[in-house]
Amino acid sequence: DAQNKGQLLGEGLASLKEKFKGAPEFGLPLQSQLLTTVTRGMRLKKLYVRSSASGGGKSRTALADFCNISVPWFYDIYEQNWKYTGLSEPALFISTELEMDELQTIALAYVSGVTEDHILDGRYEEGEEERINKAIEYINAAPLFIEFLPNFSIMDIENLIKKYRRSNGVRYICFDYIHMSAKLIAELGTMTKGMKQLREDQVLFLFIDRLKNLCNTEDVFILTMTQLN
Repeated sequence: DAQNKGQLLGEGLASLKEKFKGAPEFGLPLQSQLLTTVTRGMRLKKLYVRSSASGGGKSRTALADFCNISVPWFYDIYEQNWKYTGLSEPALFISTELEMDELQTIALAYVSGVTEDHILDGRYEEGEEERINKAIEYINAAPLFIEFLPNFSIMDIENLIKKYRRSNGVRYICFDYIHMSAKLIAELGTMTKGMKQLREDQVLFLFIDRLKNLCNTEDVFILTMTQLN
């Protein structure tokens, strides 16, 4: 069976040890140094799931994480100058609730260090509009792709990830966030024909399991979120 990959536990262990000496197991950094240390960063073939209540800042934090690896310049509000990170990794942010302009202003505030309220009001303090214009230039040049998909199925997400993996070299994906949608309910109805209706927690588990398998088969990192109630 091609699925069977049995071996002795110690097989290849010495070479594995040497591999980590030459290239430690560490991925691209999250915006939080603490979380980067705890998780060892965004590692390929890994799935990270964050959960918080509605309004808990899941989308903002995740988008900031992805700006962090795709946009190589950020304004440091403490040192009051632009910092170059050197990171310009192709990435995909799939949104199910926030529309494009909402995501753009969040990213603009993060990169420029200008309060989002000032951007939405169109009123800036001294020097802020120049920073905004510079941030727009940097974001425009960054390989960070956005997809807005309010009604989705598991197959939709899989196909979207595979498409960007092949056409744009994307290996870092955020799906914001796992919840019930009309297409997902219809898809699961077909998949579970003849079975009793799945509870919502079973649906979320099934979705997460498919995303984890996708991490392995496509050699990608996926960050996703769930909402607590």
